[in-house]
Amino acid sequence: MRFIFSFFCIFFLCIQSAIAGVDINTATASELTTLSGVGPKTAEKIIAYREANGPFASCDQLTSVKGIGAKTLAKIKPQCVTGDGESTQASPSTPAPQRKSTSAPANANTVDINTASASQLRALPGVGPKTAEKIIAYREANGPFASCDQLTSVKGIGAKTLAKIKPTCSASAAE
Repeated sequence: MRFIFSFFCIFFLCIQSAIAGVDINTATASELTTLSGVGPKTAEKIIAYREANGPFASCDQLTSVKGIGAKTLAKIKPQCVTGDGESTQASPSTPAPQRKSTSAPANANTVDINTASASQLRALPGVGPKTAEKIIAYREANGPFASCDQLTSVKGIGAKTLAKIKPTCSASAAE
């Protein structure tokens, strides 16, 4: 009888965490392995990346972790959350906040280069800590970016990097 009770407790805890999602910014290695496509080694890589680079701005940033590509990310995203339990997938009943943009339309998966912190900028593909600081320094010296295309004015960002960044980039209109 005790075994059956223990089994059901564990079962319901697993179901509850699957329904609520796994916060990749606070989850333990054990909790991360409940994500589809994430084994113990990948869970440790996610934690190591998080400790080295700060919290994930979105679940899409998981592709920066070695071993997680687009296919694995597609498996993870339905169960993945960041922050206060908010899913990174848009909810049909809750529209994403709208921002004025002169480049890509803003949505839950874009980073506004005119307002983002260094850790938020690191969510952009190809942007590490040094490049994030260069983007902020350029923004402070020259004012807000007119569009994401202007990122090529930042030392270290060329056409190839810009092509990776543009799908997740937005530039709010200067006030």
